[in-house]
Amino acid sequence: MEERGTVVNVHHEAVPLKKGISDDPTKILLVQFEEVASEDSSTSTGDREKEQTLPSWPIYWNAVTNLWRSRTRIPFPVDDTSVDTWKTAVRNGPQLVLEMLKAFKFLYKVMQLIAPEVITLWTAAWREWCWIESMRAWNQQQREQLQNPRRARKFSSIRRAKVNRAENWVILEAEKYGGDSIRKLCALGKDERLDNHIICAQLYAVKKTGMLGKTLLPDDSLWIILIRHCRALHSSSVYRESFYTSNNEIHWEAIDDFMGTAVVTGHLAHSDQY
Repeated sequence: MEERGTVVNVHHEAVPLKKGISDDPTKILLVQFEEVASEDSSTSTGDREKEQTLPSWPIYWNAVTNLWRSRTRIPFPVDDTSVDTWKTAVRNGPQLVLEMLKAFKFLYKVMQLIAPEVITLWTAAWREWCWIESMRAWNQQQREQLQNPRRARKFSSIRRAKVNRAENWVILEAEKYGGDSIRKLCALGKDERLDNHIICAQLYAVKKTGMLGKTLLPDDSLWIILIRHCRALHSSSVYRESFYTSNNEIHWEAIDDFMGTAVVTGHLAHSDQY
C-alpha cells in the first residue's frame, strides 16, 4: 500500500518522492546524511587514535535512520541489522547504499559487517555491466583491426549470451581475455573476487584518482574507476596485501588507513592517461 502523501519516483520506485519535493530525493538524502555522519570533522581517515575519543561509530551511522525513512520505504540497515535487511537495501537502492557509505567517515566499520552474499547481490548489475562493456570494447577492437572477422562474429555472439555459460569462458581464456585485466576478472568462478573489486574501486574512487594525481570526473565510467583500482593494487604492496587476503576477505581497516596516507603523499602520482 502506498504511503499517504507519497509520490513514487518514476526513475526508481523503491525511492519515493515526498509530496512537495521536486529535487532528486537521493541527492537530498546524501547531503543530509553527510552532515549528520560527519558532524565531528576532527577525525581524519587513518587516524585511529582520535577515533578512541569519539562516541561509538554506530551512533553516527544509526543517527540517520529517521532521515532515511523520510525519503524511502527501504528499511535502513542499522549496525546490528539482519542479512535480509541488508539484501533488501542493496537490491532496491544499490547506488544509494554505495553513496551513503562513501559519505560516511567510518565506512570500513560498516563494510566489515556486510556478509559476502550481500556483496554479491549488491554488485549483480555492475558485474553484468562489466561483462557487456568488456565485450563491446573487444568487438570494437576486432572491427577496427579487421584481422579476423570470424573471431569478431564469435565474440559478438558471446556478448549476447548469458554471462555464466562455461563454454564462452573457455573461448575467452584461450584468447587470454584479449589482454584485458578487467575482462579477466569477469571470468567464470571469480564472481566473489570481482564483487570485491567493484565495491572497493567505487568506495575509494576519489582517493585513488587523487593518488594518480588526477580528479574524478562525473562522467568517469565504472570501467575507468576499475582500471585505476587495478593499477593501485599493482603499484602498492600494502594495498595489495590488504585486498588479497588468504581467506578472500578484504581487510577494510588496513585499506582505509592506506588510502588516508596515500592521498596525502601522492603515492601513485606518476601514471598514464587513466
